[in-house]
Amino acid sequence: MNQEALHKYRNKIEIAVVKILSIKRNVVNLNTHNSWQHEQIKTRICYELQKLGKHFITEVPLYYRAKAQAKADILVLDDAQAIEVMVSETEEQLKYKSQKYPDCLEVIGVRDWEDAFTGKYSLIKRGNIL
Repeated sequence: MNQEALHKYRNKIEIAVVKILSIKRNVVNLNTHNSWQHEQIKTRICYELQKLGKHFITEVPLYYRAKAQAKADILVLDDAQAIEVMVSETEEQLKYKSQKYPDCLEVIGVRDWEDAFTGKYSLIKRGNIL
């Protein structure tokens, strides 16, 4: 995909699932309701995504059927993928939560930052291509 097509794709995903214009890309937003371990894993994933040149948004409310339904730990715009860190959540809890995610997103669950890049993640929900 050339740079112009990638830029348009990122915007298309963001417009489809994020309705708040003030949310910034490639910034790690912390949530003090999460454990320190959870936030460390999320931060390391974002660090690695940025090294790869991928755009992401953290702690993003996802809109589905015109209203905010859930909050994703990390939304990777380049891949139409939501990454959920499973430190205190089980896979079953994440499967239930992912039902409220937009259909265009693939949802994966990771227990460590490396899981997102080595394929050791749990595929929670397949996304439908926009």
